[in-house]
Amino acid sequence: MKKRIVIGLAVLLVVGFTAWTQWPRNGGNGALVLYGNVDIREVQLGFRVAGRLEQMNFEEGDTVAAGTVMATLDSKPMRDGLALAEARVAEAQARLALLRTGSRPQEIEQARARVSEAAAALKNAEKEYERQRELTGKGLSSQGLLDNALAQRDEASARLAASREALALAVEGARAEDIAAAEAALAGARAQREQAATQLQDTELKAPNNGVVLTRVREPGAILGTGMPVYTLSLTDTVYVRAYVDE
Repeated sequence: MKKRIVIGLAVLLVVGFTAWTQWPRNGGNGALVLYGNVDIREVQLGFRVAGRLEQMNFEEGDTVAAGTVMATLDSKPMRDGLALAEARVAEAQARLALLRTGSRPQEIEQARARVSEAAAALKNAEKEYERQRELTGKGLSSQGLLDNALAQRDEASARLAASREALALAVEGARAEDIAAAEAALAGARAQREQAATQLQDTELKAPNNGVVLTRVREPGAILGTGMPVYTLSLTDTVYVRAYVDE
């Protein structure tokens, strides 16, 4: 029994001494030393719109903060596009307001006056036709004059019908379909304005995160296509370390 205890103690001493001698140290303080790599994340920065490069604000090795404007494009074409889009919105708004408001009282009165005028003209044309018909029946007028009087009467009747339709439209106002079409046109104009505003904002290239400029790819004056790299940025938030640990 005593022999087994002695042997067990000897084994424990050997294992403990081995672990103590093999455990990695750093300056004798017992700290664990690991070996590995620091993973650097990079991002290629470019504009979402094409244009002429106007300004580059950083050099290689510079540190930038998230949201910093790193480069800009010539914004005049985008500003002109936004002004045009705003004008189209104003035009669409005016068109919709006109349809919703309907005809003015003065316009309705003018339509009524045209109806009265057309009715009077038809009355005169009918009298002339009746007179020519009586004269033709008595042999005192030609068939040509009778036909001409009939044509004038029919023409006056058509003008009266058109005047009455115009008056009805003026009183009733725009149709619901016309108003819906104008509302859709206004919505489309506003969407184009938002698109133009976004393109103007995209003339500024901003840092997506804190980082360090690794490469400056372009110089002012260059004509850029959509997405062409301008900077290569090394991100400093967050940094990852790949280490190797023994079992």
